[in-house]
Amino acid sequence: MHSKSITSKSIFGGYKKGEDIVTAALLHLMELGGPALMNSLFGDIGVETTSHVNTQVKGKKSIPDGELRANYHIYIESKIEPWTVNYNHNISQLEEHIKLSKENSASLLYITYEEEIPTDIANHPQIAWTHWRKILDDMKQYRSDFNNEVMVYLVGQFEILLEDLVFSRHDNIKDEERVLIVPGRFADSIAKHHNFYKCQHDRSFRPAKYIAFYLDKHIDAVYEIINGYERVDSLKCVKDFDFGMYFFTADDLMPHTFMRLKPRIDLLDHVITHNYPYAYVQNQRYTSITKLSKARTTDDL
Repeated sequence: MHSKSITSKSIFGGYKKGEDIVTAALLHLMELGGPALMNSLFGDIGVETTSHVNTQVKGKKSIPDGELRANYHIYIESKIEPWTVNYNHNISQLEEHIKLSKENSASLLYITYEEEIPTDIANHPQIAWTHWRKILDDMKQYRSDFNNEVMVYLVGQFEILLEDLVFSRHDNIKDEERVLIVPGRFADSIAKHHNFYKCQHDRSFRPAKYIAFYLDKHIDAVYEIINGYERVDSLKCVKDFDFGMYFFTADDLMPHTFMRLKPRIDLLDHVITHNYPYAYVQNQRYTSITKLSKARTTDDL
């Protein structure tokens, strides 16, 4: 089976680090989008075209995450964690990147998780800076303006990638407000009729009080999670839970992550639609219960 996830496409290589994955994806999208997308993303630093893209450039001590060559030569360093994480490393790396860019008469661009420029970068006005949220917003505007079918799909995949590797890791949502959103092909029916959710035992989730299911390009129900996430050797091992008329399968006898759910709660009096040709969620995404209750489309989440 071939996955549609952007991380598994051959053009993005075999990267393991999150920063390398998102940077490679960004650079390949810029190759596909050409000058129009380049100008949309980086017009404020004068990049008008691209003829050569590299990922994981190697210098003597400095290894930026990417490189753009055209009428401008730009090294790119991306950060998906807050700047203060690995702070000492970030400072020494910054100094080495500045040396590399000077040696090669190149510009240096930092892309950070923060939506305000870190002071250490701001102290070097020769460094160009942007953040992942702005890049995504510009990508979505480009998608709307040009409406190329391939780019619509890939930008959607890029959004899922950023949501998974960047935004959901530090979403600033309180645990009691967080909503876990997962695909609901079978899970929606199980939740509706049996009040539980199950998935592979090795999946990792952020703490959440609620769960919602994405199915057939919409979200129309949300459930409250009772007692968090349980790791069980099999569904038969779950204690103090009435499965009622649920029919156990062979898969249910394997290890699972199990969530007890309250019956569907009346927080949504409308359907939240997804108006794009790609799936809104493939593994999981997160939002707040406040956003979910007010949203009309997935763009509002």
